[in-house]
Amino acid sequence: KVADKHKGPELTRNVNVVPATCQTEGSHDVETYCEYCNTVIKTEPVTDPKLTDHTPEAGDPVKENEVAATCHSEGSYDLVTRCKTCGGVMATEHKTTEKTAHTPGAAVRENENLPTVVGKAGSYDEVVYCSVPECRAEISRKTVKVYLKKVNYTLKNFGKTTSFSSNNLSLMFTTAGNGTDIGSAVGRFADTLKPLNKLTDVGGGKRYTLGGNDKFKHAELVDGEMRIYAENGGFNVIVFTAPEDGTYSYEFSGHNAWGNDIELAVNINGNSSTWGKSVNGAFGSTGKASDTVNLKKGEKIFFVPRLTAGADQAGQHDYFVLESFSVSTVKYVEKQPVNPGTGTYIAASVFACAAAAVVCTIAAKKKKSI
Repeated sequence: KVADKHKGPELTRNVNVVPATCQTEGSHDVETYCEYCNTVIKTEPVTDPKLTDHTPEAGDPVKENEVAATCHSEGSYDLVTRCKTCGGVMATEHKTTEKTAHTPGAAVRENENLPTVVGKAGSYDEVVYCSVPECRAEISRKTVKVYLKKVNYTLKNFGKTTSFSSNNLSLMFTTAGNGTDIGSAVGRFADTLKPLNKLTDVGGGKRYTLGGNDKFKHAELVDGEMRIYAENGGFNVIVFTAPEDGTYSYEFSGHNAWGNDIELAVNINGNSSTWGKSVNGAFGSTGKASDTVNLKKGEKIFFVPRLTAGADQAGQHDYFVLESFSVSTVKYVEKQPVNPGTGTYIAASVFACAAAAVVCTIAAKKKKSI
């Protein structure tokens, strides 16, 4: 027998070890061998049972099932320890997190009680709510006092020889001379202000010249270093550029030598012409008229003088005297006007013109009396 050949003690050892896990059985072989010569005397296979405990992952537990906290509810998460072999949960610890601060939304107006009379006060509430749909809590509220103010845009030094510039009012000149048709005169601006192309029919066939004591007659034209003065026969177009969306009121007064009705042709953005309100300004007396127009920010409105009666005005050497002209609007402000009765401040115009048949640009400096 093999055992008889070995005189030394018999020992055992485990070989071919396959560790058991929480998922599978393990195994190993038990070898019996001679202590002296190390010869294997016999080998017996052994099956090891599955582990009853999991093997934890190395490192800290991880966050799972996280729910973010909001301003109206706490947040939560689970700290989970898993078996590195099978992924099974070995331990779970539930944690909560504190509520967060509110998330402000855009301010909204409430309880509006806006004034309808210039110079009078009104108010509204400016409210900020939380923007989280489930919350909508009120974060802040303040009452804002507002006033209705009238803003005037005028031609400064109206009727005087001056140079001027303004952002909102413009004055265009042509020295077309006696007998020039209104439409033809305006058409001369096509190269310098293309929207005026459609103003070529504004005269309706009537002819007249500007002259006499027209307050625009001696306005100064400036083009670089060159200075030209409009004499008798000067032709004028007033342009207003809306500084913001709103309803604008315009008012004018004037007369002519023959007592014909006088109008301003109104053209918005050079697209369509309509006849504005007329005045009956007989010789030696002055007529007044006013109207309103809705404008978007940046839109231009052109005002062109027009006679409504008479045949060939050039033959009669008639003239139109524009004695006053202004544009105004009303807006809400948060400061009380110095003059609460009118709530006005003047957007004074300083004239800065170009040469004949070129647009005169206006740049308005707003004198705020608030």
